[in-house]
Amino acid sequence: MAVTDFPTKAAGVVRDDLAVWQRLNVTGFLVSGLVGGAGERVVGEDYVDADGARYLPMLVQPLLVLEASGEKLRTVRRRAGERGVPIAIYTTELFATGRDEENRAAVRSVPTEDLDLVGIGLRAPHRDAPATQGHRPVLVAVTHRNPIRVVLALRTHDLVDLELQQLV
Repeated sequence: MAVTDFPTKAAGVVRDDLAVWQRLNVTGFLVSGLVGGAGERVVGEDYVDADGARYLPMLVQPLLVLEASGEKLRTVRRRAGERGVPIAIYTTELFATGRDEENRAAVRSVPTEDLDLVGIGLRAPHRDAPATQGHRPVLVAVTHRNPIRVVLALRTHDLVDLELQQLV
C-alpha cells in the first residue's frame, strides 16, 4: 500500500545533527507517541510464521522518517500547534533522564518556545492531492551494508514532496 492509501500520514522528523544512536532512539520514542496518541487502530494483527510462532503486531501504515535542522523542528512544532495537529516531542534533556516521570518533568520545566527539540512525531490528515499524485511510489529509507553506520534519511525539503508542506 502507498502512503496515499491511508487517511493520515505518520512521520517522525529528527534533528540532523544527532549521532546515529540518538536518531534511532528518538525515532523509537516518537513512534511510541504516535501509537499512544492515536484515537483509532493503528497497529495491525499479530504476525504468525509458517510454524505458528507469534510475533508482535506493527503499524498498519508506513512511517516516514525525515531529518531537519533545529530551526525547522521549531517551525514544524509551531505550525502543528497553529493547525491543531497533536505531536510527540523529544528534547535534548531526555537523553539525560532514565524514567518516564523524569522525562515529563524535564519537558514541563521548559517554556514552549525554549524547548531544545531533537525530534517531532506527527500523524495528520492528508491534504487534498491532485489525482496524478495518487499513485506515487512509497519512499522508504533503507540502509546499505552496515545498518549502524549508514542511515539514509529524507531532508526537510522532502516534506513538500510528501504533501506535508503545510508544516514546513
